Amino acid sequence: MDTTLTVLQWVLALLFLMAGANKAFRPIAKVAELVPAASERPGFFRFLGYAEILGAIGLVLPMQLWILPWLTVIAALALGIIMGGAVQVHAKAREHGQMVFSVVVLVLLWFIAYGRWPLMTLI
Repeated sequence: MDTTLTVLQWVLALLFLMAGANKAFRPIAKVAELVPAASERPGFFRFLGYAEILGAIGLVLPMQLWILPWLTVIAALALGIIMGGAVQVHAKAREHGQMVFSVVVLVLLWFIAYGRWPLMTLI
Protein backbone atom coordinates (compact mmCIF):
# COMPACT_ATOMS: atom_id res chain seq x y z
CA MET A 1 0.00 0.00 0.00
CA ASP A 2 2.82 2.38 0.86
CA THR A 3 4.52 1.80 -2.49
CA THR A 4 1.25 2.36 -4.34
CA LEU A 5 0.66 5.63 -2.51
CA THR A 6 4.23 6.81 -3.14
CA VAL A 7 4.05 6.07 -6.88
CA LEU A 8 0.64 7.72 -7.09
CA GLN A 9 1.95 10.79 -5.26
CA TRP A 10 4.84 11.14 -7.71
CA VAL A 11 2.62 10.70 -10.77
CA LEU A 12 0.09 13.28 -9.56
CA ALA A 13 2.89 15.62 -8.48
CA LEU A 14 4.34 15.55 -11.99
CA LEU A 15 0.87 16.10 -13.46
CA PHE A 16 0.22 19.12 -11.25
CA LEU A 17 3.74 20.46 -11.74
CA MET A 18 3.30 20.46 -15.53
CA ALA A 19 -0.22 21.88 -15.40
CA GLY A 20 0.77 24.51 -12.86
CA ALA A 21 3.85 25.59 -14.80
CA ASN A 22 1.73 25.87 -17.92
CA LYS A 23 -0.72 28.20 -16.17
CA ALA A 24 1.86 30.16 -14.19
CA PHE A 25 4.61 30.80 -16.72
CA ARG A 26 3.16 30.62 -20.24
CA PRO A 27 1.71 33.76 -21.78
CA ILE A 28 -2.01 34.03 -21.03
CA ALA A 29 -2.79 34.20 -24.75
CA LYS A 30 -1.27 30.72 -25.20
CA VAL A 31 -3.13 29.36 -22.18
CA ALA A 32 -6.38 30.89 -23.46
CA GLU A 33 -6.05 28.88 -26.68
CA LEU A 34 -6.43 25.72 -24.60
CA VAL A 35 -8.65 27.13 -21.85
CA PRO A 36 -10.90 29.96 -23.09
CA ALA A 37 -11.78 31.03 -19.54
CA ALA A 38 -8.15 32.04 -18.96
CA SER A 39 -8.58 35.21 -20.99
CA GLU A 40 -11.49 36.29 -18.77
CA ARG A 41 -9.60 35.94 -15.47
CA PRO A 42 -5.84 35.84 -16.13
CA GLY A 43 -4.83 36.66 -12.56
CA PHE A 44 -6.90 33.80 -11.20
CA PHE A 45 -5.29 31.37 -13.64
CA ARG A 46 -1.82 32.53 -12.60
CA PHE A 47 -2.83 31.97 -8.97
CA LEU A 48 -4.09 28.47 -9.80
CA GLY A 49 -0.80 27.71 -11.52
CA TYR A 50 1.25 28.73 -8.49
CA ALA A 51 -1.11 26.82 -6.17
CA GLU A 52 -0.76 23.67 -8.30
CA ILE A 53 3.03 23.93 -8.24
CA LEU A 54 3.06 24.32 -4.46
CA GLY A 55 0.58 21.45 -4.13
CA ALA A 56 2.78 19.22 -6.30
CA ILE A 57 5.76 19.97 -4.08
CA GLY A 58 3.63 19.32 -1.00
CA LEU A 59 2.52 15.93 -2.30
CA VAL A 60 6.02 14.48 -2.36
CA LEU A 61 8.60 16.57 -0.53
CA PRO A 62 7.35 16.22 3.09
CA MET A 63 7.11 12.43 2.77
CA GLN A 64 10.47 12.05 1.06
CA LEU A 65 12.34 14.21 3.56
CA TRP A 66 10.17 13.13 6.50
CA ILE A 67 9.88 16.76 7.56
CA LEU A 68 6.31 17.60 8.59
CA PRO A 69 4.93 14.59 6.66
CA TRP A 70 1.35 15.51 7.56
CA LEU A 71 1.65 18.32 4.99
CA THR A 72 1.20 15.63 2.33
CA VAL A 73 -2.37 15.11 3.52
CA ILE A 74 -3.01 18.85 3.54
CA ALA A 75 -1.58 19.19 0.01
CA ALA A 76 -3.75 16.33 -1.27
CA LEU A 77 -6.88 17.89 0.25
CA ALA A 78 -6.01 21.36 -1.08
CA LEU A 79 -5.42 20.01 -4.59
CA GLY A 80 -8.72 18.16 -4.20
CA ILE A 81 -10.44 21.50 -3.68
CA ILE A 82 -8.87 22.80 -6.89
CA MET A 83 -9.97 19.68 -8.76
CA GLY A 84 -13.49 19.99 -7.35
CA GLY A 85 -13.62 23.45 -8.90
CA ALA A 86 -12.29 22.02 -12.16
CA VAL A 87 -15.08 19.44 -12.18
CA GLN A 88 -17.65 22.21 -11.80
CA VAL A 89 -16.10 24.36 -14.53
CA HIS A 90 -15.93 21.45 -16.99
CA ALA A 91 -19.47 20.36 -16.16
CA LYS A 92 -20.79 23.86 -16.75
CA ALA A 93 -18.95 24.06 -20.09
CA ARG A 94 -20.21 20.56 -21.01
CA GLU A 95 -16.65 19.31 -21.46
CA HIS A 96 -17.36 15.74 -20.44
CA GLY A 97 -13.92 14.27 -21.22
CA GLN A 98 -12.11 16.83 -19.10
CA MET A 99 -14.74 16.49 -16.40
CA VAL A 100 -14.22 12.72 -16.15
CA PHE A 101 -10.43 13.21 -16.01
CA SER A 102 -10.86 15.78 -13.23
CA VAL A 103 -13.10 13.40 -11.27
CA VAL A 104 -10.53 10.59 -11.58
CA VAL A 105 -7.74 12.87 -10.35
CA LEU A 106 -9.98 14.05 -7.50
CA VAL A 107 -10.66 10.47 -6.41
CA LEU A 108 -6.93 9.66 -6.56
CA LEU A 109 -6.19 12.69 -4.38
CA TRP A 110 -8.80 11.52 -1.87
CA PHE A 111 -7.15 8.09 -1.91
CA ILE A 112 -3.78 9.65 -1.09
CA ALA A 113 -5.28 11.75 1.71
CA TYR A 114 -7.04 8.69 3.14
CA GLY A 115 -3.96 6.49 2.87
CA ARG A 116 -1.67 9.06 4.45
CA TRP A 117 -4.20 10.15 7.10
CA PRO A 118 -2.36 8.32 9.96
CA LEU A 119 0.43 10.89 9.48
CA MET A 120 -1.96 13.50 10.86
CA THR A 121 -1.41 12.01 14.33
CA LEU A 122 2.18 13.32 14.13
CA ILE A 123 1.00 16.91 14.52
